[in-house]
Amino acid sequence: MIEIWSKEFIFKLTEDEKSQWFDVLNFKLEEDRNISLFDPDFETKQRGIREDYFRYINQCSTDETFYKYYFLKNDAMIISVCRINIYDNKYILEGLQTHKDYYHMGYAMELLDGIICDLKNDGIEYLYSEARKWNIASNNLQQKMGFKKYGEDRINNLYNINTFTYGIGEKR
Repeated sequence: MIEIWSKEFIFKLTEDEKSQWFDVLNFKLEEDRNISLFDPDFETKQRGIREDYFRYINQCSTDETFYKYYFLKNDAMIISVCRINIYDNKYILEGLQTHKDYYHMGYAMELLDGIICDLKNDGIEYLYSEARKWNIASNNLQQKMGFKKYGEDRINNLYNINTFTYGIGEKR
């Protein structure tokens, strides 16, 4: 089941919902921040990461660039998450992540399909995204979903998809 968190909904989140959201995003955050598992302050730094992410989710309800958060749930558990932000009048896909226990099961694809359909229903014609050049799985997913590469920068491939023509005549 896909669930959508608008600004208004985020404002009313419970601690349990925030914790589930963080659990999906939490995988390897220490590594992303160059924190060694052997660091004597590891647990303190982990708590700091959690606090940073909780501040972030709380500020989404007032952030002008935030559009929506999307979640794929299995019963009450969050499996996959993604947010859409707006920069320079472009709707940008960011932070697509699936819980580590559910990798390679098609959940990111299912969530992305729901996002594209929701944006189309909202009258949003184009969705933009970027994927690190080295992230083969992310690049493959975007291409499989019908995103078209329209450029690149030093570290990213840049993609977009027309939501109005999404899925028409395409095989996935």
